[in-house]
Amino acid sequence: PTNLKKVEGFSACEELCLPGLCCSKDSPNSCYDDNTNVCKHYAPCRVLLSAADPAVSCQDLKSLEGVEACQFACEPAACCFLGGGDGCFTSLTQGWCEAFSICKNLQSL
Repeated sequence: PTNLKKVEGFSACEELCLPGLCCSKDSPNSCYDDNTNVCKHYAPCRVLLSAADPAVSCQDLKSLEGVEACQFACEPAACCFLGGGDGCFTSLTQGWCEAFSICKNLQSL
């Protein structure tokens, strides 16, 4: 999928990458060393971590630039945090929305 900022693209990529979840070298349960050849095929899945996790962009909420960077990173998932039936959080979008959970911090600013 080319667009990970949309629920459909993220979900499709997540499904394809699920079998290679243990291939992350940083994971405490990493299987990379034992399955190097297989894990090489899941290398593109690393984009899931950076595309869906705005944690890097939302580290500095004390500066205007930091807030703006976080808002930009969180914009694709803004619908996840709308209440009153206006949001997009459902059982189908739960994984995608949870990847943006740090964005809830913007609501308290």
